[in-house]
Amino acid sequence: MNEEGASASVKNVADVICLCPLSSSIRTPEAIESLKVVVKSTLQTLLAQHTAATTTTTTTATTAPLLNELHLKVEGVQLEGLRIIGPDYEDIDLSTASSTASSTASNPHTTTPPSIDVRCFYLRTDPPDLESSDSSDSSPTHTLLPLPHATLSPLYPLLHFPTPLKKILTTYLLNTLLLSHLKTDPSIISLNRLILLTGPPGTGKTTLSLSLSQRLSELNGSGQLIRLHSSSLFSKWFSESGKKVESLFTSILEISTDNNLTIVLIDEVESLVSNRENGNMIEDGVRGVNAVLTGLDRLKDADGVVVICTSNVQKGERIDPAFLSRCDGVFEVWGPSGEGVKSILEETVGELRRVGVLKIEDEEALAKKMEEAGGRGEGKSGREIRKVVVRKWSEMGGGMGVKAEDVIDALWK
Repeated sequence: MNEEGASASVKNVADVICLCPLSSSIRTPEAIESLKVVVKSTLQTLLAQHTAATTTTTTTATTAPLLNELHLKVEGVQLEGLRIIGPDYEDIDLSTASSTASSTASNPHTTTPPSIDVRCFYLRTDPPDLESSDSSDSSPTHTLLPLPHATLSPLYPLLHFPTPLKKILTTYLLNTLLLSHLKTDPSIISLNRLILLTGPPGTGKTTLSLSLSQRLSELNGSGQLIRLHSSSLFSKWFSESGKKVESLFTSILEISTDNNLTIVLIDEVESLVSNRENGNMIEDGVRGVNAVLTGLDRLKDADGVVVICTSNVQKGERIDPAFLSRCDGVFEVWGPSGEGVKSILEETVGELRRVGVLKIEDEEALAKKMEEAGGRGEGKSGREIRKVVVRKWSEMGGGMGVKAEDVIDALWK
């Protein structure tokens, strides 16, 4: 199954991972381990007993009864943040999983009972901290956000790409962290845990970076996100010296103590690592690029640090080759396929319907119009797709109760 589906399905429920946010009442390691045992056992039983929902029901509707039942049976779990994901790290439609579980439970001669991996964490709500790496300068150079964070929880399922990009990146980053933890010989296995996402504006590069940060921290149990302010760094530092850049990376290393998962996000990285072969670059700019490259080399020795960079330019344009050579991978991010466009339209219409500004009079007609609109919108960015729905709703007068069928029918015409 490709990424465009609303949720992942599993052939074997043993691949289920339960992402379990904890309430503040659960604090000691012993209490957490005890809770994991209870959640695992309870969820196994519920999956085996849960009847398959109708194929037309949405993922949220099919998972809600089971999650509510789990919440009633297990104390110390924050229901609103609990997720069930599969081996592709996508949220699972539990009606699919329950069918497998039910058949397994009813026939002792089939495969082994479903096994579930429970990952517990505290879902943070702290506001982001604006920080400066220079005590003599109050201007913020980066934002620090504890992970997993409640504001980032909805992002991962909302991203749709024409290839299984989320699975590829999540798996790759988890495995590079594993190799780092295992202390592989760097002279043989050379990894910087640094990736670059490139692609046109609006395709979801930054949102993908944030959602990857959230999912990695959920699987890890905790973490932190350091988001550099690239645009201000360029105008501010490149008129000074590389010492400012060095100070920033020193701050990052100090923050990422004890090998805790630390994700560094650098948007518009081309502003920090412009090609030094450009004859128009001033000397201080060259020193700044040198300092960034040296700083990235320093982060390589910090086992828990992952660096995710984004750029709107192609990898061969404007970006210094020495930076590109340090990237473990350069991944292109493109707009969704027709099926992905349809999923985005369904999510957008669903939200506008929830708040009452859209109404649906004919579900079957709307589904057909969604299918047609998905084909017409193929290749457009997710950002553009969501905005055009709102624009068409407004053009039709806005307010409450506009027909969703009319809005979708008017898209890209």
